[in-house]
Amino acid sequence: MRTGQRAAAAVGRVHSARLNGHEPHAYFKDVLERLPQYWSPLAVRCSLSADAGLCDL
Repeated sequence: MRTGQRAAAAVGRVHSARLNGHEPHAYFKDVLERLPQYWSPLAVRCSLSADAGLCDL
């Protein structure tokens, strides 16, 4: 994903959080604190893979 697309995705999530009545900072803090629970070596390998299609489950 290019930088502009990543920025647009982040802004979209902030906007979505606001529309759903959440405070964006608190929402992202919660998401990032939970992230390590769901992180796995397979997810890392797939995100770094040149052919992400190999990791489709």
